[in-house]
Amino acid sequence: GNLEKMCRTIEDQLSELKAKNDENVRQLNDINAQRARLQTENGEFSRQLEEKDALVSQLTRGKQAYTQQIEELKRHVEEEVKAKNALAHGVQSARHDCDLLREQFEEE
Repeated sequence: GNLEKMCRTIEDQLSELKAKNDENVRQLNDINAQRARLQTENGEFSRQLEEKDALVSQLTRGKQAYTQQIEELKRHVEEEVKAKNALAHGVQSARHDCDLLREQFEEE
């Protein structure tokens, strides 16, 4: 009786330990599956980050090129404005000379 009772108690404990072990194995498998998913996600995010970094670099280079072109265009516009002003001044001076010559011619 007493030995059978001890055997049943040990069998019950063994059964309980097996159930706990099965649950632990299930949890471990779930965790491993989750870890694998997260590693895959992390790899995808890393790839996307590299793509975005490359795009940022490309856009930065493009912006620098456009900024340089804008500066060159500004210089060209400034030069053209100076040339136009010089030309306008030359025309005004020529008209003035022309008026003086006309006055002299009319006086003679």
